[in-house]
Amino acid sequence: MAAFFRRARPEHFIRYGQTLGYHGPAEWSLRRFVLHYAHLCAMAGRVDAIQLGNARADADPGANDSFPAVAQLVQLAADVRAILGPECKIGYAADWSEYFGYQPGNGDRFFHLDPLWASPDVDFVGIDNYMPLSGLARR
Repeated sequence: MAAFFRRARPEHFIRYGQTLGYHGPAEWSLRRFVLHYAHLCAMAGRVDAIQLGNARADADPGANDSFPAVAQLVQLAADVRAILGPECKIGYAADWSEYFGYQPGNGDRFFHLDPLWASPDVDFVGIDNYMPLSGLARR
C-alpha cells in the first residue's frame, strides 16, 4: 500500500506563472496525482468540490486490524484542504461493498472507513454501485 500513496507532499509543487512544477521524489502515486490536481484547481481560482478517489483504494488491512490506506486518505484530505481552503468541498466515493464494512470472514466486522468519513476535512461521501441496466445482460 505504501507504493500506492508514496511520499509526494504539497510543498513539492511550485507555481511558475501559469505552469505547475513538481520537485519531489520521482514517483507516480495517488498522492502526487491528487495533489497535482488540487494545485491546478487552486491555480484556476476556485473549484466547488474535489474527490480524493474511489472504490477499494482503502480495503487492505494492515497489522493489528489497522487500515493504513484509510490513514493515508485522511492525511491526503488534510493536505488537499490546506491547498484549496475551507470553501472547497472534499469527498471520497467508496465501493458499494464497503458500506457494510470490512468483514474478514471470521464474524468480525470493521467499519474501517469511519476515520475518513468522520474527518473534518471530508465534506461528503459517496458509494459507487454499478448495477446492470437491464436483466438482459449476457453471462
